[in-house]
Amino acid sequence: MVRRSHARCYDIWRETAREESQSLTRRENDRLSRSPLKIAVRWVRATVHQVAQVTPTKARRAPLPLCHTTSTFPPLSSPAGTSHAFPSPTGGKEARRGKRERERSMHLAKCGTERLRAAKVLLIGLDGFGAEIAKNIILAGVKSVTFLDHRNVTELDRCSQFFVPKEDVGKNKAEASLPRAQNLNPMVNVNADSDKVDDKPDEYFGQFDIVCAMHCTITQLKRVNRVCRNQNVKFFAGDVWGALGYVFIDLQEHKYVEDVSKSKKVMIPEGGEPVGKEKIETITVSKKHTETFVPFDFILNVPKTSLVREEEIYYMMLILLNYREKYGEDPLPNERGCENLKNEASAIIKKYELGDKINNLVEGDLYGQLSPVCSVLGGVMAQEIIKAASQKHAPLNNLFTFNPDTSCGVILKLGY
Repeated sequence: MVRRSHARCYDIWRETAREESQSLTRRENDRLSRSPLKIAVRWVRATVHQVAQVTPTKARRAPLPLCHTTSTFPPLSSPAGTSHAFPSPTGGKEARRGKRERERSMHLAKCGTERLRAAKVLLIGLDGFGAEIAKNIILAGVKSVTFLDHRNVTELDRCSQFFVPKEDVGKNKAEASLPRAQNLNPMVNVNADSDKVDDKPDEYFGQFDIVCAMHCTITQLKRVNRVCRNQNVKFFAGDVWGALGYVFIDLQEHKYVEDVSKSKKVMIPEGGEPVGKEKIETITVSKKHTETFVPFDFILNVPKTSLVREEEIYYMMLILLNYREKYGEDPLPNERGCENLKNEASAIIKKYELGDKINNLVEGDLYGQLSPVCSVLGGVMAQEIIKAASQKHAPLNNLFTFNPDTSCGVILKLGY
């Protein structure tokens, strides 16, 4: 009797367990059938089934079996009113905006590279300073570089002009510099022109995107700058005298793009570590800017009240440019402290009431071109040419001077 009672209890327990298992399985299947993934699968299969039915074909595969339903589109909500739409990620709008900004930055960077590769540059004057500029922009990969210089190579040039070998002394500077310059980058078209800058018509400068003038008189600089402005050509000018020098830039109305880093808080979605916390995400975006420049002659007569500091190299630039304008050449080493140079210096000293502040510079090393100074100023000039051609990063506006006493460069914004 006891044994039959135990068997009966065991049968009841087994039947109850089987019913509970079947009920749990039905509930689990119902839950899975309402999951977003199952809904998506049913919708895809139903769509494929309909397309297969309406597409005329001789050999058509059997439709895929549907899962739990024959509905074409997934239900928008469950019977209980719970939505089955796919949940959007946390911060979806911010993520899409960040993606668009990154794609835009990549596009602008690509455009900047293409503009640089399409740039045509004219270099007037192939001293050591001009050779440094040529070397840097040829290696950067512009489209073409043209050397314009009517002078011949001298022994003094060999101190800083690394394009000309010893056996080319007496030959034209532009033509002697061509072979070694071309070997730097065969992808860049390098040309040489042995004519004088004064013999070139205005239309000649219009075929270039950038004109860089070195070792020119004030009259020549004004004329080339005016022609470049009329034909929307970017203009650069510069010189090195011994251990000092300057770089001038006139980009007219220049538009450029600058990369800016932005930080924002982003919520970590559920399931991340730590759950529900905020993290800082940094992205780089590109912003467009516009900057206006003044012509070269605007910086030649700057009143003393407009100078925010006592800039000795600016005064020396005026003295040496006036000397070249009057005598057609720069002071020679054997003319150290000559009367002609002192007369030009006296006029500037009197105009700006400098006293004896620049006497050490007037009597210093203003002769030839020192290679380290050419390297510094040539690097600055080439960097600005590359930035102007690619329209990337903020340009230098508008005068850069290098002081040998302090071994520092100063940026001056003059003529505004």
